Amino acid sequence: MNELAHLIKSLAYSLTVVSVSDKCVSALAQHHEYKHELERLQRGLERQRSEGYDLETKQVPTESTCIMVLDRIQSHQYKITELQQQCSLLTPLEKNTLLALIGRVLDAMEQRACAAQTILETMAKQGLDIEDIR
Repeated sequence: MNELAHLIKSLAYSLTVVSVSDKCVSALAQHHEYKHELERLQRGLERQRSEGYDLETKQVPTESTCIMVLDRIQSHQYKITELQQQCSLLTPLEKNTLLALIGRVLDAMEQRACAAQTILETMAKQGLDIEDIR
């Protein structure tokens, strides 16, 4: 099993054992630079049809492992079909749990973006822009 597949398996297994806090989701949502990678991983997971393997792995910290997975995806520019193959070790429960986390993070990212847009619009109505803050 290669490194990315192992990281994804460990992350997904941990998610089935420990519930993810809102604080963790919020912290992950602050990493907008990984939004594209989250979406690609989500699509790869959705396409993945294998039953996986019920291998018990060690529990890993959710936030740091998720960032590590996304960083690997970003640096290697994996295609969706390649990500689909990387997820072949996941059981249906692990896959669904990881999809749920990704969905929560993407929703939180969208909420943050909407809140930021509202602030920018309010500033624009007042005749202010980002340069005025500095």
